Amino acid sequence: DRCDEALGGGAAVNWQQVGAGRGSYEVVETLVYVGEGKGNYNKEEVQPVKLAPPVKITWQRKLYMSILCSLLFAGAISLTV
Repeated sequence: DRCDEALGGGAAVNWQQVGAGRGSYEVVETLVYVGEGKGNYNKEEVQPVKLAPPVKITWQRKLYMSILCSLLFAGAISLTV
């Protein structure tokens, strides 16, 4: 199938390569049904996104965060003194 068949069954159309970034297009936001046998579409079922399980806060994580916050606090104090 040729692209110009949609323009009237082999109409004389002069297609030219214009280079990267120099062409144009038209955004079409409506669906146009062209009739039986003129095209088709497939309905795709979308799977729901599964959320990650909540993060379990262990004693190791609490210890790490305590040490990190202490170091950040000590650094902020040393900058102000």
